[in-house]
Amino acid sequence: MTDSLTNINGMTPRQVAEMLKLAKIREGGMEPFWADMAASVAKYVAFIALALESDDEVRNRFIESEGCSPYSLAGIYKLAADETMATKAISVIRDLANMNDAEGEPLKEKMLMAAVKAGSWLVAEYQSVRSEELKLRWKGCVEILLSAGATEDELTAQEVQALTKSAA
Repeated sequence: MTDSLTNINGMTPRQVAEMLKLAKIREGGMEPFWADMAASVAKYVAFIALALESDDEVRNRFIESEGCSPYSLAGIYKLAADETMATKAISVIRDLANMNDAEGEPLKEKMLMAAVKAGSWLVAEYQSVRSEELKLRWKGCVEILLSAGATEDELTAQEVQALTKSAA
């Protein structure tokens, strides 16, 4: 899965998740309940990936180690499939949010706060599932969804484009 084939620049995390969910439901490969659950994970991981993408140093380290941009389907897949990587990414996001407080960039601050909330959701609702059977089913659906190709925290498509262009 290369970035050129899975370009999501300009799409919000919610749009990425909805696109994946609708494609998988149309394909008939997943029950709607599980598609919704997997799309929730994809959306929250996409917020984290977008925040990683917004910092040049962090983005470059991710590309170097993973071979793809964080805010790509490949990057989102890697973050969703690897809990250790996701946990490290959440820590990086929190550090970026703390550093950004003094910079006075409202758009970046909005995106980082959404990513911090997304990380909190990911840990509380997805990574902390106690039932191994449920966790395996959920994780399997996330992997299937990602392999296929608005709240106050929600970023618009224009804001995502501004963030990804400024980071490039």
